Amino acid sequence: DGCPEWLNVSNPAVLETIYTSFYEVGVDAVDSCSFGANPVVLAEFDLADRTRELNRLAAEVIGRVRDRFSTPDHPRYAFGTMGPGTKLPSLGHISWDELVAGSREQAIGLIEGGIDVLKVETCQDLLQTKAYLAGCEAAFEATGKRIPVIASVTIETTGTMLLGSDIACALTTLEPLDIVDIIGINCATGPDQMIEHARYLAEHSRRPVFIGPNAGLPEVIDGQACYTLTPEQFAKHQHTFVNEFGTNIVAGCCGTTPAMFKAAIESIGRRAPEEIENPVAPVEDVADERIAYRDALAAFRAIPLRRIDGGVTRGAVMPGARDVTGLVAREIAVCLLHRVRLVPRGDSTGSRSHLPCA
Repeated sequence: DGCPEWLNVSNPAVLETIYTSFYEVGVDAVDSCSFGANPVVLAEFDLADRTRELNRLAAEVIGRVRDRFSTPDHPRYAFGTMGPGTKLPSLGHISWDELVAGSREQAIGLIEGGIDVLKVETCQDLLQTKAYLAGCEAAFEATGKRIPVIASVTIETTGTMLLGSDIACALTTLEPLDIVDIIGINCATGPDQMIEHARYLAEHSRRPVFIGPNAGLPEVIDGQACYTLTPEQFAKHQHTFVNEFGTNIVAGCCGTTPAMFKAAIESIGRRAPEEIENPVAPVEDVADERIAYRDALAAFRAIPLRRIDGGVTRGAVMPGARDVTGLVAREIAVCLLHRVRLVPRGDSTGSRSHLPCA
């Protein structure tokens, strides 16, 4: 009891019914039932030694439904979801090595079961995120197979991740990692609370962007927690994310339903969003890279210190403008990306397409 991942063993038909309800309305991808199928969580049910097996089964169960709906004209996909677990390394709950080993086992199981994408999601601690990504990379080495990876963080109503990192920090941390193919935000809030975070990510990320809000914030109605966002409201926000911001993957998290995705697909259609030019121009040669990095760092150091709530920080916040600190940090990050050749030279724009997924 209390372990949803065990349904892959005890009652896969229930899961197949749920997957079918989403694929039927036209979504391109659905998540596997493997969010908590890591050794840390499974240990609470004396199932840690079956981590790889349960993930393989999770991939196989959703794969059967995916294959029934997939056609040459409309291919379908299965995302292997990997949740954060219940222990955070930055708080000393668990070691880096334990997280890497556990996520490696989970990823190997999903890959062996035929999953299409690894989705490291609902990340609350960037150290935990990086450990999971290292585990995924180890799984690719072990299996000899490389599949796409989504890294998706959770931004709370406070405007930061649980441990205080904002979306700019998360992007700067994750974007340079070769293993990350798609960067996103999911869970914690509804789409209206995600607007500014989604806007920032879409404007600044050089990788495709994934946005998966909850169905609003839960409300207690007649003693039960309920999500009150309507399909029309969900579709309206996703339309904004795609057509105004240029996000690539239309997704949903807690409380979202097939009806919401049906409405979103009807609103957005299947055309690619408009191309959005990256606001930071590429650096053309090594000499320019050094100069740009040096100048960006000097600019940051030149920003006067200011006090906020008793603390000291650098930056100048103006109404209607981004924090200067964030802009300079972004310039430094881009210079570093070019220096290690993680960004194609001369490529400041990217063709963006969206992928509705549940």
